[in-house]
Amino acid sequence: MMVAYADDITIFVTTPTDVSVINGATQCYEKATGARLNTQKSKALTVGGWSTSTDTLNITYRAEVKILGVTFARTIEHSMNKSWANVAGKVRAHARDTYERDLAFHNGFVTCKHTS
Repeated sequence: MMVAYADDITIFVTTPTDVSVINGATQCYEKATGARLNTQKSKALTVGGWSTSTDTLNITYRAEVKILGVTFARTIEHSMNKSWANVAGKVRAHARDTYERDLAFHNGFVTCKHTS
């Protein structure tokens, strides 16, 4: 699966053999366009039992990668904790602040609606 946003491209592969397909496609693109992949700005992440020994265009493997504000890590639990801990903290703080204001029900609802 591939996700593109502006000039950033994220590619999800499901098997180590997909890596060689990505390598070939990247080399073909570079040859056709003259563009070059900046491996210094690129990141690779293994999820689950994948081995970091598979060469992915000489891209450095990371413990976690942030894509469009969402943190991906090697496990689902770690990904969820990293991505949602900050959001949950902000929601709790806002709810506490709203509760302490002693607003009428309608105003409390409007306050919550405008911050989401």
